[in-house]
Amino acid sequence: MILTGQQIRDYKILSKIGEGGMGEVFLAEDINLLRRVAIKVLAPELTRNVELIDRFRQEARLQASLLHPNIVTLFSFFEEQSTFMMVQEFAEGITLKELIKAKIKLSEQTSTEIVMQILEALGFAHQRGVVHRDIKPSNIMVDSNSNIKIMDFGIAKVLGDKGLTRTGVKMGTVYYMSPEQIKAIKDIDQRTDIYSLGITLYEMLTGKLPYNTTTESDFEVMNEIVNNVIDDPKKINPQLSENIVKVIMKMISKERESRYKTCYQVSEELYGNDGNKNKYVSEDTIYGYREAINLGDQSGNKTVKIGKQTWMAENLNVDHYRNGDPIPVVQDQEKWKNLKTGAWCYYNNDPNNGKKYGKLYNWYAVNDPRGLAPKDWHIPTLEEFKTLKVAVNNNGNALKALGQGSGKGAGTNTSGFSALLAGYRDINGNFTNLGYYTNFWSSTESNTYDAYYLSLYNDGSYIYLYYYGKADGFSVRCVM
Repeated sequence: MILTGQQIRDYKILSKIGEGGMGEVFLAEDINLLRRVAIKVLAPELTRNVELIDRFRQEARLQASLLHPNIVTLFSFFEEQSTFMMVQEFAEGITLKELIKAKIKLSEQTSTEIVMQILEALGFAHQRGVVHRDIKPSNIMVDSNSNIKIMDFGIAKVLGDKGLTRTGVKMGTVYYMSPEQIKAIKDIDQRTDIYSLGITLYEMLTGKLPYNTTTESDFEVMNEIVNNVIDDPKKINPQLSENIVKVIMKMISKERESRYKTCYQVSEELYGNDGNKNKYVSEDTIYGYREAINLGDQSGNKTVKIGKQTWMAENLNVDHYRNGDPIPVVQDQEKWKNLKTGAWCYYNNDPNNGKKYGKLYNWYAVNDPRGLAPKDWHIPTLEEFKTLKVAVNNNGNALKALGQGSGKGAGTNTSGFSALLAGYRDINGNFTNLGYYTNFWSSTESNTYDAYYLSLYNDGSYIYLYYYGKADGFSVRCVM
C-alpha cells in the first residue's frame, strides 16, 4: 500500500491522483531533481504475468525514447514492493475528457489547434514504429494554454497485443476502438490511432459520441462500431465547416483502407483546400513568403529572404569550426553512436551525397563554442524556426525543392529555401530516410540528451518541430 509522505527510492509521494484498470497513479517529488513526477503503480493482475511484465519492460524502453513536446516522457520503470512502477513526467492541466464535459462543445478552431498537436505527436511515434492503440480523451492532458500531452504510450500496445480487453484488465473505453480492434485483426497499424482520434474530434465538436452511450453492453457498442453508419456531425453542430466534416468522416471510415494513411495527411486536410490555410494563424504574424528574393552573402553562400529573416538556401557543408579547428569526420557506426563531441559525415559516407545534400552534423558540433556557422551567420533557435513556420503559413511544400514527394506533399519551393529530403543518421549510427525526410538542427536544447529540430516529410505539407537525441546526424541551415 502506497501512503502520502512515503519515500520510494528517490521519490516522495505527495498524493494519489488517479485510479483505473491499469492501477493507481500518484503525484510525487523527485527529491534529487526537485521536480514533480507521476508514478503509475501497476495493478496486481498485471504484475503476476511474467511474460506481460517482460513486454512492459520492453515497451517502457521504447516509450522512454519517444521524446516529443506533446508526449508524456517516461523517466523510469522499476520493481518495488512486489509490484512495478512507472515514473513519468507530470503533465499539468486537465484531461480532454474533463474539458469536453465542462465545455459541452469546443469551437472548431480550438478543437483543430488541439488535434493538430495530437497529430504531430502521433505522427512522430508512428514514424518510429509505435502505435498507441488507446487514443481517447482521458489519455490526453490539456493545459491552460491548450497545449497537449498524450499519455500511456507503450502500455496500450502491450495490453492490446495480449488481448486483455475483457478479462483480467479492461483496456479503456470501447467507444474509441477501431473496427479492426473490435475484430481482433492482428496487423493493427497507425490507422487505428487515426480512427480513435477521429471519434475524439467528433465528440469535441458535437459534445457527444456517435454511439449509444446509455447501454451497459459492450457487445452492443462493438456491433455499432463495426456495422452502423455514423451520423454526420453537422446534424448535431450545424456551424461546422464542410472541410472538417469531410476530414472527420474519412478518419472514422469503417474500412481502414478508406482512411488517411498517415497523420501528416490528416494535418494537411485540416487546413482545407478552400483558401483558408491561414484560418488558424494570427493575421498579424503572416509576412507573405511569396515576396522571397534570392540573395547572396559576401562568402558566396546562396541566401533567401523569407519574411523578415535571411536564410542560407543550401545545407551547411563546412568541415572546420569558425575559429579554424577541424570538425572530425566519423564514418564508423559504433564510434558515431558513442560520441559526446562534435562530428560530421556524409549520408552513407558517400561524398557524392555531400555534393547534393551537404553534411550531416550531430548537435555537439552545432553547440560547440568554436562556432559551426560561418561569420555573420548563426544556427537558428527554436523561436526562429517558429517564425519561419509562420512566414510560410506552416506550408512545408514552400520550403521543399520542386518535385519532391507526391500529391499535396510535393515540394513547390515557393519560398526559395530549396530544402532537399536529405535523410539523417540516427542515434545508433544508421543512415535512414533519404528522399523521405529532412531534419534541420536548432541551437535550442531541450534537456541533457535532446535538442529541437525542424522536420519536413515527403508526403506531407506540414512543418514539424520536435526534439530528439543530440547524437543524431541532421542537416544544418544557418540564419542571419
